[in-house]
Amino acid sequence: MIISSNACRPNAVRVLAATLLFTAASSALATPTRFTFESAEFMPLEQREPAARAFFAQNISVGMPVQAATQVVRKAGAFCRLPSAQGGAISCTHSSFEHRPGMSLDEITWKIQITPAADGTVAAASVSRTKAGL
Repeated sequence: MIISSNACRPNAVRVLAATLLFTAASSALATPTRFTFESAEFMPLEQREPAARAFFAQNISVGMPVQAATQVVRKAGAFCRLPSAQGGAISCTHSSFEHRPGMSLDEITWKIQITPAADGTVAAASVSRTKAGL
C-alpha cells in the first residue's frame, strides 16, 4: 500500500494545531493575572488581604503622584470619591457580595485610603477588607 504525502497532511495539521494549542495554554497558565479586588475574593481567605497589601507595596509608593495612585486603584476595580476638602484623603471602595451554601449573604467591602501630601504626591495609603452579614 502506498500512502501519498497528501494523505498524511490532515494528521500533520492536527498535530501542529494541537502543539500550538498546548503551547498557548501553557503560556496562559504561566502568565500571572493582574490583581483586582474581585479576583481576590476567589483566593483562599487567608491570602486575600496579604495579596492586596502586596499589590499596594508593588504599585503604590509614598512620593508617587496621587493621580497615578488613584488610577492604579481604579484599575484594580475600586471606585474612588474625590475628597470633600482640598488636600483631604481620597477614599476608594470595592463592594461585592458573598453567599456560601448554608450561610447568610455577606457584603464584602474593600476600603482604600490615599492621603495626599501638600505637593500632590502620596503621603500614605492603606487598604482593608471588611465583611458584614446582611
